[in-house]
Amino acid sequence: MLASVNGVKSSPFTYTRGQLVLYSHKYPMDISPTTTLDQLMLDNKPFSLAIANPDNLAYGMAAEAWLVNQNLYNNIQSKIVYTNTLDETFALTDSGKADFGFVSLSQVLNKPNDNALQNVKTLANNYL
Repeated sequence: MLASVNGVKSSPFTYTRGQLVLYSHKYPMDISPTTTLDQLMLDNKPFSLAIANPDNLAYGMAAEAWLVNQNLYNNIQSKIVYTNTLDETFALTDSGKADFGFVSLSQVLNKPNDNALQNVKTLANNYL
């Protein structure tokens, strides 16, 4: 379907690109996101996972698709907390109210009031 702006038809185009990461303020991570979530389920540890609403947010759609692709979605669905915005997902996770969150890499690297780019080595343990 072609978009129409002021009567001029145009083709769809990529507006922006981003990278989805699994982030946790509480838990350091040094293995894959799949292994991290699998291990928590195997150990029967309670945890929550924040995801932006997949119905209207690309990062939420990508997070849910990744969970399905990794055969995790059905087992983890009860632990998911859906948010209205990606910023809300990050805030919930960064505050520790959610144990994990699927957020953008740029949010993690540009954490407000944390000079995160100066602490990349330490921060690298908190996202995959």
